[in-house]
Amino acid sequence: MSEQTNAKIIESYHELEPTLKFVADTAWAALQKKVEESGMMCAGVTGRVKAEESLAGKLTRKGTYKSVLDVTDLVGLRVITYFVDDVERVAQIVEELFDVEEKDIEDKRSKLAATQFGYLSLHCLCRLPKGMCDEDAYPLSGTLRFEVQMRSALQHVWAEIEHDTGYKAEIECPRTWRRSFSRVASLFELADDEFVRIRDGLDRYRHDAHVLIEHGRLDEVALDGDTWNAWLETHPFDELNERIAKINDSEIYDVDMLGYLPAFEMLEFSTIGDLKRMVDEDSERAFDLAERQLGGTGLDIVSSTVGLQNLCVAHALKMGMGEVGLRLLFESLGTSSHYAARRAQSVLRLCE
Repeated sequence: MSEQTNAKIIESYHELEPTLKFVADTAWAALQKKVEESGMMCAGVTGRVKAEESLAGKLTRKGTYKSVLDVTDLVGLRVITYFVDDVERVAQIVEELFDVEEKDIEDKRSKLAATQFGYLSLHCLCRLPKGMCDEDAYPLSGTLRFEVQMRSALQHVWAEIEHDTGYKAEIECPRTWRRSFSRVASLFELADDEFVRIRDGLDRYRHDAHVLIEHGRLDEVALDGDTWNAWLETHPFDELNERIAKINDSEIYDVDMLGYLPAFEMLEFSTIGDLKRMVDEDSERAFDLAERQLGGTGLDIVSSTVGLQNLCVAHALKMGMGEVGLRLLFESLGTSSHYAARRAQSVLRLCE
């Protein structure tokens, strides 16, 4: 194609810039909103109007365009998902939002042979539907095509590596390095699949833990961050907290309890059943300990961990852990060594 044609395309591009920006902003806002509403975890939803320098370079390289409307990526949107199977979910959203030219959908993933690994991505060629257009201010807003590119975060990293190394350039990459690229690409693809498998496995694990907890089969539930949070939803410490709060008619304020996992490990708890037994067997000791500490202090506010902390201390005392054990317990809860030693000594004096 002649330089004259390319110059006319560049001129038309400048005339269209306001419309291009309108299409880019409108499409991006609609897609961003729908992706957020879906609850999907995404690394980003971006939109851009192709820069003049990039357009000029494309015209020079390809030289096959007759008019500016033949350039389909003047406006481009990109959605990067954390999980590879969410790419299809994004594609469904795109088809619901925009007018998609089915014949121009390019699924680059399906073009690789079974023994090939490399660039994986899903591209859709779209137009704004009538409801999103502003034909009065931007007469071509419903005519301009734009591209939506969807890929996982790992696919995106791979695409950027390919681009930066020139792997996709017309000058063929040496065979040795092509093989190395393919090997690494296979690892990226495997990692994408493994992340999905891990996510689905964790979802099943959390669901099964909730079911076991609901049915009271607590000894079958291993103690970890997920199961601890699931059991907390049953409010196992509320009764003890309320009893302790009544000592001084105190207010209870909520704090995060995830930090107690190291203490549970130190106390050699391995299941949610172990925690339930501590609540059942040591609550009276814990209340007595709290009453000795708080009685007469006039303290009018306590944290939601007050019951749990006194339970752990009462259990440690019952197990004969002594001053050193108490100090280690307090240290596991983030207390400095010096202050933990003082607290351990104070607790033992209260119990004399």
